[in-house]
Amino acid sequence: MIAREYGFSSWPRLKEHAEGTYRDLSQRIDHFLRWACSTEARGPDGGHLARAKAALAESPELAAADISIQIALGDAEAVRKAIEADPDFARSACGLREWLPLPYSVHSCFHTDPQYADGIGECAQLLLDLGADPNAGTSSMGTDRSESEFPILLSAIERTRNVHFVEQLLIAGADPVTTGAYYNTWTCTDTAIPELLYAHGAPVNGLDFETHCPGILLHRLRANPDDTSSLGWFLERGADPNIRNPGTRHRVPLHGAVEHASSPVLRFLLDHGADPTIKDDDGRSPVGLAVRGGDAEKVAILLEYGGIDDTTPYDHLIGAAIRGDDDDVQRLAKEVDLSASTRDQKQEFLNFAQSGQLSAVKAMLLAGMDIAVTTSMFHATALDRAALHGRSEMVRYLVEQSAPLEVKHQWGGTPLGSSLHGLVHFPEEDGDYAGVVDALLSAGAQHTFIKGPVGVEAVDRVLCDHGNIPEGSEQTPSKQWP
Repeated sequence: MIAREYGFSSWPRLKEHAEGTYRDLSQRIDHFLRWACSTEARGPDGGHLARAKAALAESPELAAADISIQIALGDAEAVRKAIEADPDFARSACGLREWLPLPYSVHSCFHTDPQYADGIGECAQLLLDLGADPNAGTSSMGTDRSESEFPILLSAIERTRNVHFVEQLLIAGADPVTTGAYYNTWTCTDTAIPELLYAHGAPVNGLDFETHCPGILLHRLRANPDDTSSLGWFLERGADPNIRNPGTRHRVPLHGAVEHASSPVLRFLLDHGADPTIKDDDGRSPVGLAVRGGDAEKVAILLEYGGIDDTTPYDHLIGAAIRGDDDDVQRLAKEVDLSASTRDQKQEFLNFAQSGQLSAVKAMLLAGMDIAVTTSMFHATALDRAALHGRSEMVRYLVEQSAPLEVKHQWGGTPLGSSLHGLVHFPEEDGDYAGVVDALLSAGAQHTFIKGPVGVEAVDRVLCDHGNIPEGSEQTPSKQWP
């Protein structure tokens, strides 16, 4: 029961995970922090909370083993003692990783657990009261800050989504203006944090910290495709519905609405001044995007508001594939010759493979696209891109169509290696990596580079079944897939 609560199939699996080779205390602390304070995870806990809790359940002594863990768990009494011992504690590197203290609280995945959230906030307040810099960066986590470091405020918004915690940082002087803090609210389902940022002077048409591009509406449309209330909130406060984002090929919110939002949201933007004729850097108009998305209703709405139909047979081929019209696909494939495809068409083919758009990939192959095509971006094939993102159905189809198994990408890896790299470093929530690995190994993919288990039961079972690792090998979070 306890094992399942922490995401494991049995108690031995939980115990195996928690102990593994991490018998030395410093190793176990580092192992715990890898899950509890990941700098790479997106969202409130990045899927790491169960792993961190499992390690803590197996080794309760970790809770008091290192000041970094105590901060991450919200042990305010431990922080008070550290402050009493060193009045400069808030501005000094601490713990096994030698980070500044405040980032441990910001990056803690325990924010989402009510048992720990208040304590984490209390620890942060103690540190802020003692002079911790609310505008510090978090890329290196050390005491030397560079201009490129990711501001703590943005990490707090993205990792915690905790209104009170974000407010603590703002009251302490965190700068919401130069950081473009709205962009990290794009996955928030309400406007509570945007309202805080607005009250502290954040401009709604400001630039994103990382890309230095405007376009919060475009970001929110991707995360909340049916939400007009938050769009209305930004528009009422001066957000420009036609602002171009250089980071997305100068797209505007309407382009995002066509691709990701519902028809009512599309109408909402048009009613609030969105221009239905604006093209992006690829020359695609809103009408063209709607045709390619196979959405006749959106095409009709855009034409109703003055949109221009500038579509090509290729656009209609993709649209027919997306909406599942096999007759139109067969007809249009004869009109479109992709044997001499453009760079953009090649890139689109790879993108479809990566996202699992099987019908579009089939249509493009039918029209003559080379299954082994690559572009200058990573020099990865469609099979490699699909494997990296755990698209098992796509991988099986491409293998059936004789996609090359051993073509190497820019960094020397094959599709099999890419699947394991994606699994370990940035797994897709809906990715079927066990299915991908099984399909590639069954097809004869070279596998001598696999030296041990990857720490994910389903994939390690496949590796055992194919004879790549011995039965009962210890599971550890592998670092062998750089």
